[in-house]
Amino acid sequence: MNNVIRCAILSTCLLSSAALAEANQAKSTAAEMFGAVPAVYDISLSPDGSKLAFIASGGGGITDLFVIDLSQAKQTPVRVTRATGDPENLYWCNWISNVRLVCEVGGRQEYNGDIFGFSNIVAINSDGSKLKLLSNYRRSVTGSSSGGSVLDWLPYEENNILMMRGAGGLSDYGWGVIKIDTTTGKTKDVERGRGEAVEYISDGLGNVRIMGMRIKEGRTELDSGRIRYFYRADDNSNEWEVLSTLDYANRTGFNPYAVDPATNRVLGFAPYQGRQALKAMALDGTAKTEVIFSHDEVDVDGLIRIGRNNRVVGV
Repeated sequence: MNNVIRCAILSTCLLSSAALAEANQAKSTAAEMFGAVPAVYDISLSPDGSKLAFIASGGGGITDLFVIDLSQAKQTPVRVTRATGDPENLYWCNWISNVRLVCEVGGRQEYNGDIFGFSNIVAINSDGSKLKLLSNYRRSVTGSSSGGSVLDWLPYEENNILMMRGAGGLSDYGWGVIKIDTTTGKTKDVERGRGEAVEYISDGLGNVRIMGMRIKEGRTELDSGRIRYFYRADDNSNEWEVLSTLDYANRTGFNPYAVDPATNRVLGFAPYQGRQALKAMALDGTAKTEVIFSHDEVDVDGLIRIGRNNRVVGV
């Protein structure tokens, strides 16, 4: 009887230990999965569909850019470049031609005893050659550590893009718009730098149609929490007209996001029946608006885009 009892107790202990080990393993796996970095941060297909570029973790904070030649029988990823994570990381890469990529790198750095985030836009060939910095030094002209952003991929001009970038002229201060050749770095001014400019939006065809200007509190430099947006009525106009005022602190007003050149309207987000909805506003001076999509239970807050001209296809 004692042997039977001992065997029963031993079996129970073994089963309990196995169950506990399995539970601990499940918890460990869940924790590892929660803390794991994505296998692929960003992925992009070349215009002719022959190459695939993606950013993956290299371990220890490292990010690597790989390219796969889909036309080859042996489709082995080839590393193009690496960011060490100290201080920079690769954020995204998109093709500007079938052999060249434009990427954003960024991270954190110390400036006068404080830690700031920074970013830069660079271009590089898919074989790792001809690396070119497209951003310029900007703190002195924008008060920011951002290297700017790609505004328009200019689908009908190979190797050229529009960038929102810090003004480089002696008389200009703030964010402006330039056209830049990603192979040579040669630039052409499109919009002069404006001290209060915080945003520009193009129509995906090379025309800057929307500009956002920060509104200050009185004569101070304090941010009011509001942005006034201006628009150009058509591609040939140089005159800026008032479009809307966004109060992002109180979530009121129209927030433009994308221009639809086919209908001459700007798509953006605005309050609607207690929620945020996608609306379209005419750029012909009538300010006519239309609700494109809304939902009773959730806010609509993002657009789905495809193609080099960033055509809007969903929310």
